[in-house]
Amino acid sequence: MHKWICCCVLLLNFSFKINAALIEERSLLPVFEVDSASQQTIELVKQGMMKMQGNDLYQAKNLFLEASSLNPSDPIPLLALANLHIQSKQISTASQYLNKAVLVSPNSVEVLVSMARFYESQEKYHQAEKYYLAAIASKPNSVVILNDLGMLYLQQLKNSHLAKDKFMQAFQVAPDSVIAHYGLALSYANLNQLEKAIQHFERVIELRPDDATTYQSLGRLLAKTNQLKKSLEILNQGIQINADFVPLLMDRADVNSALKNTQEAVTDYKKVTQILPSSPFPYIRLGALYESLGNLAAAEQAYRRVISLDPEQAAAYNNLAWLSTITGSNLDEALIFANKAVHLSNNEPVFMDTLAWVYRAKGDLLRAQLTLQKVVKSQPNANAYYHLGIVQKERNLVTEAKISLQKALSMNRNFEHAEAAQQLLDSI
Repeated sequence: MHKWICCCVLLLNFSFKINAALIEERSLLPVFEVDSASQQTIELVKQGMMKMQGNDLYQAKNLFLEASSLNPSDPIPLLALANLHIQSKQISTASQYLNKAVLVSPNSVEVLVSMARFYESQEKYHQAEKYYLAAIASKPNSVVILNDLGMLYLQQLKNSHLAKDKFMQAFQVAPDSVIAHYGLALSYANLNQLEKAIQHFERVIELRPDDATTYQSLGRLLAKTNQLKKSLEILNQGIQINADFVPLLMDRADVNSALKNTQEAVTDYKKVTQILPSSPFPYIRLGALYESLGNLAAAEQAYRRVISLDPEQAAAYNNLAWLSTITGSNLDEALIFANKAVHLSNNEPVFMDTLAWVYRAKGDLLRAQLTLQKVVKSQPNANAYYHLGIVQKERNLVTEAKISLQKALSMNRNFEHAEAAQQLLDSI
C-alpha cells in the first residue's frame, strides 16, 4: 500500500541584526536628548551600516571606529563593530566589543538587547532570555524587544504560551505590528487554537498584502480546518504574487487533490518539478496523482524518477512494487523493490503489507500470510487484517479468514475496503 508523508514546517526567516533595528529605534525616540556629537556619531554609524549592506566591511569598520572615537561614552559604535565582526565570523572580537559596550553603558537598553541577540546567535538561549527580560524591564513597551523575545520563545525555547504572551503585549502597544500578528498566528497554531491563528494571519495579509509566505501559511491552516475552498482561494492569491513559490504550488496541488481537482494538482506538481528538477518529493506526489487518474505508466515513470534522484527513497520502491501487483508485471523486480523498501524503512508495517501482496501476486501465499501476521502484530489496522483475511481464504483457512475479516470490520467499519471485506465475509 502507498505511503507518502507531507512534512511541512512553518518557518519565519527572522535575521539576526544587532544594530540596524536598534539605530532606527533610537533615532526615533524623543526621550533621548543627543548633542551634536552624538548625532554625528549616529550618522557615521548609519553610513557604516550602508557600507556593510554593500559588503564593504573595511570602510564600515573605519566609520564605526571614527564614530567611537568621537563619542567614547556612546555604546552604539561599539555595538556596530560587534555586529560587523559577527558578520565576518570573528566571534571572539565581536564579544570583546560587546563587553566594552557593557562597560561603557551597562544599563543601556541597546546594550542589553545586543547582548541578548548575540547570545541567541551563539545558541545560548537562556542567557539571551535573561538579557531580553532585563531590556523589557527597562523599556516595557518596546515592540521590537517584545517581538524579539516572543520569537526566542517561539522558535528556540519552544514555549508557545510565553511566546503568545509577549506577542500579545507587543500587539497591545502596536496593533498594526506585522511581526506581533505573525507571531500570534504561529503561537496560536502551535497551541491548536486555529481560528485565532487564522484571524491573525488574515490581519498580516491586510497589513502586508504582498507577502506570499503568509498566504501559504493561511491557506494551510484553512485546509487543516477543512475550509478547502477558502484555502484554495487564498493559495491562488498567493500564487498571483509569486507564481514560482514552491510551497504555495505544492499546497495548492494538495488542496486541489483533496477537492478531486486531480488534473489541476498534476499541473502544479509538474511545475514544481521544473523549478526543482533534482528534488524527489514532487515526483512521489505526481506518481500518486497519476495513479488516482488511472495512468499507471506515468505513475511508474514518476516513481522511477524518484529512485534515480534518491536511491534511498523507500516510498518510491514500495509504490513501484505495489504497481506491479496491480499490473501483474515485473514481479521479480517488485519483490526486490518491496524488500528494499522494508529494509530502508526499518520494517515499516505499511511497506511490509506491500511485500506480502507481492508474495501473493507471485503465488507464495504462505509467505504472504506470515508477513501479514507480522504486520497485524506490530501495527494492528483494518486494512492489514482485511488483506490477511483474503490470503487466509485463498489458503482455505476459512475459520482464520473469518476471524481476520471480522477483526478488520470491528476495528473500522468505514475503512477503505470495508464494503469488500463485508462481502467477502458474507461469502464464506
